[in-house]
Amino acid sequence: MNAGSAGTITATAKKTGFNDVTTSVTANAAPITPTLNVVANPISVTAGTSTSVTFTVTRTDTNAAVSGATVTLLGAGVSTNGITSPTGTVAISVNAGSAGTITVNAVKSGYNSGTTSITANAATPTLNVVANPTSVTAGTATSVTFTVTKLILMRQ
Repeated sequence: MNAGSAGTITATAKKTGFNDVTTSVTANAAPITPTLNVVANPISVTAGTSTSVTFTVTRTDTNAAVSGATVTLLGAGVSTNGITSPTGTVAISVNAGSAGTITVNAVKSGYNSGTTSITANAATPTLNVVANPTSVTAGTATSVTFTVTKLILMRQ
């Protein structure tokens, strides 16, 4: 027997010369596999800058924290993972090698996986300005040269 849905299935046996007899079988609903929800904070990082991102994993049906879920990050030069604590959180250091989308997957046995993403933004270049001379006398016309360059930051 393979019930198509939850409910009661009734069976009756009949034979001439015998009393009819009826019995029933209860078909229970199939257990529902809970789904994970994963939330990132912050939801964006800057490429080339190490940022601690906290991921919170909960059940979508009860919003209860899920301990022991593996949170995996892939994309924009990132490939790392961490395991959630009893509070359902894990902090992962994210240092994207380029701008783009980082896909985040949360998995744990007995659950449907959860997915979200964080954005790795391109770093905004910084300018450096140098004045020569760096001081002038009020009331005296003075020629000042300003040199503007792009500040090069070394990636750590």
